[in-house]
Amino acid sequence: MFNKSEIMKAAWAGAKAEIARNDTPLSVGSRRFIFKHHLKAAWAAAKRAARPVETGRAAELRQRLYVLDCKTRWTPADYAAADAMRAEIQQAA
Repeated sequence: MFNKSEIMKAAWAGAKAEIARNDTPLSVGSRRFIFKHHLKAAWAAAKRAARPVETGRAAELRQRLYVLDCKTRWTPADYAAADAMRAEIQQAA
């Protein structure tokens, strides 16, 4: 399913590049932290690439739900709209 070798190569390449850009010597812990960050990013990129691209009404509703979720304060109308969008997404699936 996932090409782990490619994921590790991408993580190592990103970590090496970041370590090389640093002017000061880094401790082992710092290097591990940098690699951990790049490994997580490489896995996330692989998972995004493997996810099918959603189109149509469901994709539009999910985008509108995301925008609504970014609001800090919801009104009763926002709750009702979110419930209606989730129900419509559920029916489409």
